[in-house]
Amino acid sequence: DEALAASLDRDGVKDFVRSWESLPLFETQRALPAAVSAAQRAWRTEHTARGLAWSLRTLGLGQQPPCREAFARSVLPVTLVTGERDEKFTAIARELVRLRSGVEHVVVGGAGHNVALEDPDAVARAVAATG
Repeated sequence: DEALAASLDRDGVKDFVRSWESLPLFETQRALPAAVSAAQRAWRTEHTARGLAWSLRTLGLGQQPPCREAFARSVLPVTLVTGERDEKFTAIARELVRLRSGVEHVVVGGAGHNVALEDPDAVARAVAATG
């Protein structure tokens, strides 16, 4: 996260977004309609380098404490939604399902890391089904 934040400080938002969008993690988004991709890029580039760098340094996954123990103790119902092609987070979700009862995992076929962008209807169905 620090290296990414430093690249924002050094190179600015547009270069950062260009590099970010080229990551293998976002490969599935390359199949999105041009208008959707353009809108997503416009939204991403509206951010400031300072704000994004702060977010990475403060809220990035590398900064977050482990939460598996607290998750295992929780009694709240949880629905996890991951894209089928997001192997890392689908594996994490499967692990969390095994930790305790009351956890549902919905895997959205064909989707990658940003399921809400790639298949918003599937996310809406998953949320609606949680009743």
